[in-house]
Amino acid sequence: MPEETETSGKIGSVSANRYAEIVAELRKLVETSSRIQFTIGDYALEVEPMREHGGSTPADELFRSRTRCSAWPRTSDCRTRR
Repeated sequence: MPEETETSGKIGSVSANRYAEIVAELRKLVETSSRIQFTIGDYALEVEPMREHGGSTPADELFRSRTRCSAWPRTSDCRTRR
């Protein structure tokens, strides 16, 4: 893999300026991806809040999450992508 050289002003196969542009764009994408993951988690907790720590759970509640999770693809347009 080519390395940065002082004579060419390149990093790999691109100029130092282009490299900086690429890094800036990738940082934006990582930030967006992180935001998306937290938003999905927030919505999931809204649909199915976490249970309290400890204690027992009635048997009918054990299957509630599975039912809601399996219902999600049917209510979204993701079902067309399978």
